[in-house]
Amino acid sequence: MDKKLRKAAEKITMPEDMKERIIKACENIDKTNIERTDNDGYTEVVSGTERISRKNNIIRVVSAAAACAVLAAGIGTTGVLLHKNHRSQLADSDVVDSNEQLSSPFGDFTKVDFNLYLFDENYDGFADETYAKLADFFNRFDWGEEYENAEGREFQQDSLTRYGEISWDDDKGKSSITIETDGFISYKRYILSGETENLSMDLAFTKYYMIDFEAFDKGIKEILGHGGAESSAEAGISPFGDFTAFDFELQNGTVMINKNNGRSYELVADMLNRWDWGEETEAQPGREDPFAVTDSEYEISWEIDHDVYWLKIAEDGYVIYSGDRYDEDYLNYLNSEEICRKYYNIEVNSFDEGIYECISEAEYITQEEIDYLTSGELISAELYDISEGKNENITPTSEGDKQYVEEFLSGMFIDMLKDNIIPESQEDLRYSAVLMYKDNDKTIRRTYYVHENGCVVLYEYEVTPAGEEPITTASYSVDFNEFENFLIKFGADIEN
Repeated sequence: MDKKLRKAAEKITMPEDMKERIIKACENIDKTNIERTDNDGYTEVVSGTERISRKNNIIRVVSAAAACAVLAAGIGTTGVLLHKNHRSQLADSDVVDSNEQLSSPFGDFTKVDFNLYLFDENYDGFADETYAKLADFFNRFDWGEEYENAEGREFQQDSLTRYGEISWDDDKGKSSITIETDGFISYKRYILSGETENLSMDLAFTKYYMIDFEAFDKGIKEILGHGGAESSAEAGISPFGDFTAFDFELQNGTVMINKNNGRSYELVADMLNRWDWGEETEAQPGREDPFAVTDSEYEISWEIDHDVYWLKIAEDGYVIYSGDRYDEDYLNYLNSEEICRKYYNIEVNSFDEGIYECISEAEYITQEEIDYLTSGELISAELYDISEGKNENITPTSEGDKQYVEEFLSGMFIDMLKDNIIPESQEDLRYSAVLMYKDNDKTIRRTYYVHENGCVVLYEYEVTPAGEEPITTASYSVDFNEFENFLIKFGADIEN
């Protein structure tokens, strides 16, 4: 089972026996319904170098995790959810004493993993501090007395008075609070019922309230620091939400920036928040569909509660912002529902400069990753010149120099690696370092392809009698001049 999928499934709060059955069901889904293609794996090309098509598989991972959530809850999510992870769950909120939980008749929002959905705003995620303020606001807000005279009124998705929704899950079910602009509140409680193999979510009750909507709206906007495009920029939050709260990936060619990039990732997130995205524009003819655009310089993607969002930035600065939601068949992209699509134009050259200024502060890889890359007993380390289509072994033949180069490649070179910040290009391939390890009863080959621009790409295989089985791939960067200087120092003939 995919590690990310299992991690997502294990966050679901429910009895352990139920959780394990759901996880097993998801494992079956993962094995039978997700077809791996060459885009997710390894392919071989000329000159003895491996190549990978780096497909962003966020949709596959998110969709599979969402399938587990559906198995657990029996229903899908609705709305562009603004989600805060890792909170403990509410107690059974339909029996909570509101006097014990401040003034909220729904429970203590500081203890709930709640989602906030604002229908007509571009709020797609918040930082921890903002969630804490929202939770305190919800707890202390005057929700008034239960409203008896609902007159058969129910929330409608296309209602002109729709404003937003607050929702959360616990181990017994799901709750949602729908807010309309005239102050009408609908509070619904769903209970998980049925056998483990046939779970369903049944409506337990609906309660209604009437609130001072202006006071509620004012409180929300004061917390979010939003009052339109200008105040959004002043607050340092993009029109797409707070990138410091997203787990996003930015890709430009083979350069991938994500949370693993530490300081660079933080700087990029801050830049995306503060960037001048300008006013929303009309779609350009023939370029309306985000997945039909093939000239994207940048692709930025993130997910919130199984809703997947994309920013595609073309080489002329044309920007498409889109989002998709999945129904119960999460593994079938064709069943997704588009939830937003907007268009912008930016100055792409300045954007380039800003991004590369951010990622130029790449950090050295962690000690944990160094330990992994040097795990096992070193069998051999060889250096090849692969420039201009060559594949020439240039490892020194003298015993002393050979030992120096082997020790450098298996030790100091690994310590020199940084998070990848540099595009990979086959035109500037210069060296490959092939390191063989014995790890317990396995033989492992780790091949590092070093480019003249400093990009380093690793391909790791398990060597078996039947052939080589791919394990993983990763991208790093290195100071190329420093790398070559060490090779010369330790006796490698790199002039040939």
